[in-house]
Amino acid sequence: MAAGADKQPATKKMLETKKFTWKIENFSKLKENKLYSDPFVAGGHKWRILVFPKGNRSSGCLSVYMDLANCETYPQGWSVAADFSFTLVDQVNGTSSLQKMTSHSFHAKEQDWGFTTFIPIKDLHDVSKGFLDNDTLIMEAELSTVKSAIFTEFRTESNFLVQHVNERFQVQTDNPANANATASNPISPSSVQSTSRKLIEQLSAMSSSGGSISSPNPDHGTSSLLMQQQREKMVGFLAMSLEAISQTKSLDEVENTALQLAEHATDPVEKTVLKDLVSRLAEFKEVIPSSLSTIETSRGVESSVDQVKKDMEARLLHRKRQLSSLEIEVSRLGEEDMKLEAEIQQLSARKAVIVDHGRSTVAELDKANQEAAKELEELMKQCDESRQAVENRMRAKERLAQSNTSWKLFKDNLGW
Repeated sequence: MAAGADKQPATKKMLETKKFTWKIENFSKLKENKLYSDPFVAGGHKWRILVFPKGNRSSGCLSVYMDLANCETYPQGWSVAADFSFTLVDQVNGTSSLQKMTSHSFHAKEQDWGFTTFIPIKDLHDVSKGFLDNDTLIMEAELSTVKSAIFTEFRTESNFLVQHVNERFQVQTDNPANANATASNPISPSSVQSTSRKLIEQLSAMSSSGGSISSPNPDHGTSSLLMQQQREKMVGFLAMSLEAISQTKSLDEVENTALQLAEHATDPVEKTVLKDLVSRLAEFKEVIPSSLSTIETSRGVESSVDQVKKDMEARLLHRKRQLSSLEIEVSRLGEEDMKLEAEIQQLSARKAVIVDHGRSTVAELDKANQEAAKELEELMKQCDESRQAVENRMRAKERLAQSNTSWKLFKDNLGW
């Protein structure tokens, strides 16, 4: 949590502006150290106002922040940029309302942002200023979400394939200590190239205008009609999952369609996005079929190993019963041998038979022990194979999910 700058934010292409009013009654009687407003939706995200009635970090001031709610469900690498302002309403005079504005790019490590020193608490309770009327405080928030790219990483057996990162919207702070902390922990890696930042800005502008892509000149005639058909075909592909496209063996057709659209595109942003899509399709051609094949193979191995495990467990149960029976037999024969020891003179012939029987039984028990040990070792091997198959399937599913996330992002960025 850091404090925002008390300045007019830079002009950006806005997706949606939302106004929200929060009335806090019995303000002076609040016992909570911090208080959240009801959530409101702007730009497809849930937001809340976060207030520290007694101040945050012993600031001696009312602290107010914008909080992005439910962001723990967002995918890894998420980033949402927004411009917002807070207005403390003068309910008595109607002329001295206090407003502060700032901009921020919200992400996993900075889910809220605002003003630690919004207004001194003594000024807040000053009756002449009119901020508290009937012990009720009215806080108004106006938030404009700004399009910002969200990319995730793809990792395969050949390690790192490709990585996109989000642009960090640089903002100042009214707390120098917080400003230094932010500068030492930026969102974007230092290796982000300026061309990537420009592309993200262009994609943001394109999406904020409704996601439309420039249409070809009507004077192009047949060529224009063909390109429109290709564009409609690509829209259909984007509505499909990568698994479905791969299973219908349409990845090459998607690539050809994207190449044709890129070749005839007049909008530089459209051309750049389509070329980027073509370059990623080469990865999809390797990752998707391989992942699907691995998942199917892993399922087959799991099914086979499960059946082997069941057979081995049944055999081990039989061996256990056999061992138990043989141990009982050995014990019984030993007792019989002790009883016959006293009658050895009269029953020597019978003793020899019983001793031989005992020896053969012990040998059979030893053999059974050895066979059971081997079968147990085979079962452990089968269990290891089963665990490996499960791990392979989970990794393949993860790669598949990551590919689908990237695929969806291309759809979102193209706005089709």
